Amino acid sequence: MLREPAEQELAARLEAFTPRFDALWAADEFDALFALPAELRPAVDAFFDTVMVMCDEPDLRANRLNLLRMLEERLGRLAHFTALQI
Repeated sequence: MLREPAEQELAARLEAFTPRFDALWAADEFDALFALPAELRPAVDAFFDTVMVMCDEPDLRANRLNLLRMLEERLGRLAHFTALQI
């Protein structure tokens, strides 16, 4: 249910990102791990700029939220982002 180009791109980036993240995590390569989010940023920015996550269609909304959950599951292992204050 990836309708918008930005959500398709984010899903593709996450698919490529996940095995790299897991390999770096297993090898305790934290410098490389902390560099990975910068690679995802353009896709994440485009997603939030062009995709209505909380759309009216329940299945589509759930799919988009799951996509973001996948991102948070990985990056949440690096830092507790909700604790950051801007």
